Amino acid sequence: MTDSHVMTVLGPVAPEALGPTLIHEHVLFDLSVYHRQLVTRGEAALPDEPLGMEHLYLVRHNVPALLDNTIQRDLDVATTELAHYKRLGGGTVVDVTSTGLAPDPAGLAEIARRTGLHLVAGTGYYIGISHPPELAAKSAEQVAEEMLRDFTDGFPGSDVRAGVIGEIGTSEPLTPTEAVVLRASGMVQAQTGAAMVVHPDSTHRSYEPIARTLDLLERAGARLDKVVISHCDDRLHVAPEAFTRLAALGPSLAFDTFGKQHYYPHRGRQYPSDQQRIDLLARLVPDLTDALVLAHDVCYKTDQVAWGGDGFGHLPRNILPRLRAVGVSENAIHRMTVENPRRLLPLTPR
Repeated sequence: MTDSHVMTVLGPVAPEALGPTLIHEHVLFDLSVYHRQLVTRGEAALPDEPLGMEHLYLVRHNVPALLDNTIQRDLDVATTELAHYKRLGGGTVVDVTSTGLAPDPAGLAEIARRTGLHLVAGTGYYIGISHPPELAAKSAEQVAEEMLRDFTDGFPGSDVRAGVIGEIGTSEPLTPTEAVVLRASGMVQAQTGAAMVVHPDSTHRSYEPIARTLDLLERAGARLDKVVISHCDDRLHVAPEAFTRLAALGPSLAFDTFGKQHYYPHRGRQYPSDQQRIDLLARLVPDLTDALVLAHDVCYKTDQVAWGGDGFGHLPRNILPRLRAVGVSENAIHRMTVENPRRLLPLTPR
């Protein structure tokens, strides 16, 4: 294996072996932090019971209201869900389930063995409200050392090694621990050359707040050409001019919430429709193809086929044909799904 390789949960692979890649997903997850947030605010939360058909009319409009909808830890379910993507020609899934979302590196390794997919695991911390209390006492250097060990020695209790940084969460305003984690992430990226996946706050709906995050990362040593700004299709569909300005700074911009079309009452915010995403992507492709990457951000049970969602196969099954129908070329689709991830994911230390 050359120095420039992609670290998967089963070991290093050549970039050429990745195939079509989903840049931002959650194979096993626990997003109960959002359910707890509803409870803390005294907002509507459903009884603690298993997700069933009788809940769908409610959770489709308030996805974290039912605790069970926020947690999927079953390896058999995850294997079946990923098989949809594999059958449609999928090659690689980047799992950005960082600390705060209950990462399970050993579980990912078992799922990779079962499915034959390349799975890449992320290290780091999600948004501030999910941070463990002990993080507040750590310096950026201490957090960086901890994250670096995930690349060199493997995650605690596992020989599975990290392949990306992220997803790294941000809020508005940035919390003190988020600032520490961002600085640590920049330090680690400077040493490893790993891709970094950043989660912008749901209020970051213009160029300026995301540019501030990129500036902080760059000052900490990050290479912006190895940074992925997630959820741009959701955050920035109201400010399409921001895509060109952000791309000029160097990062990749992810359209990674395909399939999510619901309303968040606790945020007063509606996801764009898939048609809106497709129309915007088609407008951006002529100038920004090399900056664009795609995924679904599967992170609730209702995102998955077993519970009526579109699942990990939504892009190849439904979205890519629709992109072709509006004139997006095969070359552009190949670059967004294969070539751009293949450029981002190799570990390329300076």
